[in-house]
Amino acid sequence: MNSLPQANNCCSSQVTEQTKTASTTTQTRTATVRPRVNIYEGEQAFVVDVEMPGVDENNAEIVLEKNLLSVKGTSQPTTREGFQRVYGFAHQYSYERTFQVPEGIDRDGLTATMKNGVLTVTLPKAAKVQPQKVAIKAG
Repeated sequence: MNSLPQANNCCSSQVTEQTKTASTTTQTRTATVRPRVNIYEGEQAFVVDVEMPGVDENNAEIVLEKNLLSVKGTSQPTTREGFQRVYGFAHQYSYERTFQVPEGIDRDGLTATMKNGVLTVTLPKAAKVQPQKVAIKAG
């Protein structure tokens, strides 16, 4: 188990020097990740939930081109207000995933929201592909 240096075990100049040495070894690594998804279909729309932890609405992108829906996002390394990182890795993730969507999507009605690292994309079905009930008249 690693522990932080105790102030009573060393003088403050050693702590400062250790901090400088450690901060020079702190690295940021970027990895490309294929995010997990859930896809739902209802009578009026498809909904795609894309898990992208650490991504907010300013660092996400959605493109619908022809019948391909592309989702991208980049997380930012976490920081602590009032603290300086002295050891460890700052992880940054780049998320990318592409889906083939069926014909008959209402492109103008596409919406997206980001909440708690989950991007929710709603793809409404065009009126012509939504199921219709037909009234049956008596004879």
